Amino acid sequence: MPMWKWPHTSLCFVAAFAATGTARAQTQPAPGVASPTPSPTWANAPVSTSGSQLAPSAGAAAAPATDDVNARVRALEAEVAAMRAEKAKGESKLEWLEGLKMTGFVQPQLVFQTFNAAGSPNAGATGLPAGIGSNDVIAKADGTTTNANFFRLRRARLKTEYMPTDFAKFVFEIDPGPVGGPAPGVGTIARNVEAVGIAKWMPDIET
Repeated sequence: MPMWKWPHTSLCFVAAFAATGTARAQTQPAPGVASPTPSPTWANAPVSTSGSQLAPSAGAAAAPATDDVNARVRALEAEVAAMRAEKAKGESKLEWLEGLKMTGFVQPQLVFQTFNAAGSPNAGATGLPAGIGSNDVIAKADGTTTNANFFRLRRARLKTEYMPTDFAKFVFEIDPGPVGGPAPGVGTIARNVEAVGIAKWMPDIET
């Protein structure tokens, strides 16, 4: 009686086919059940450390030493103290200016004059020349004119007061215009020159 032998390779193929079909059946979702979302391949990938050396870690930057900070503070304090001393020295040199006071004023004046024939500066020994009016402007040989209308500095004052203490005061006031001296228009007049002593009897009473 003949015997049939099943090839070994055919049995392996059948077994592999059956295993593949079983795996597919297990992976197919049940009706009405959503299939799970597969995790991305990069979810569990190791994090790259590229560039980690560019930024220092939290503890990499060490705080400055306490002694160094204290030394800087002392240096700044010494510099401020030197500046204050220099300022106080300059203020002491100019302290005398606190008692100095200067004032003054200027009073200009417009002079406008008219003349008749008898009082005109154009009149000579025989009266007004022919064709010349009493108020006409005539140039003279000495470089002046007969114009009697002009501006002038009627009055000016320059006053200096110095009070070195609360008990003394000095006053010097002049008229800076050339209105005094041995001849008209020469020199300056001292209007007020005083040395004053102050006696304080009470806070609101003094002499």
